[in-house]
This record gives sequence, C-alpha cells and structure tokens, in this order.
Amino acid sequence: MRLKSREINDFNEIVDVLERCNVLRIAFRGNDYPYIVPVSFGIKKNRNDILLYFHGAK
Repeated sequence: MRLKSREINDFNEIVDVLERCNVLRIAFRGNDYPYIVPVSFGIKKNRNDILLYFHGAK
C-alpha cells in the first residue's frame, strides 16, 4: 500500500468495497513487462474468509 492512511484493514469494510465493485483488475508480471487484466467476478463471504470467483474470456 502506497499510502498507509488509505489502507483498509477492517474485514467488513473490505467486503463492502468488493460488493460495490463490478470489475476487479488483476496484475501479472509478464516476461517483458507487467500487465493488468480486468475481470468479472463474484464474491462469497464465508465466516471470516472471502471467496472470489473470476470470469474472463480470451
């Protein structure tokens, strides 16, 4: 986290942010450079865990 003051540590607040999102962006490190892929996703809250389901296309 670049700005410690913007870091979210509260579990319920993290779930709230994820539930309001339509798209997640996953960053990868490629051979020559990093790249980001936007993906559709689903979320399931399981006690103190968060399960994320991703959907994408080629």
